[in-house]
Amino acid sequence: METVIHLDDLKSVDIHSTLSQFVSTLENCNLSKGTFFSGTIYLRDLPSNLVQAEVQGVIGFIAGDMLLDMTLTSTDCTSRWTCTHRTRHGEPKWIERK
Repeated sequence: METVIHLDDLKSVDIHSTLSQFVSTLENCNLSKGTFFSGTIYLRDLPSNLVQAEVQGVIGFIAGDMLLDMTLTSTDCTSRWTCTHRTRHGEPKWIERK
């Protein structure tokens, strides 16, 4: 069964933090595999000087690590960014997709 959660409903997730803090707090929410999430974020380290952006993602798990697959979109520009991150495997980062 798929679950869809809006970031506003996850009170512990700080949408004004950094990408690393955002990922860490999502991990602490203990979301189930296959949970989809979306919402507006204002992270301090958004790419290309964005102030806010819409993020959509899904939670997965590999060998006990949480796997996040996220897409970042903005109405201000035509580029989009993705972040596929496995916890405990380096720092998460946005990658521009053209």
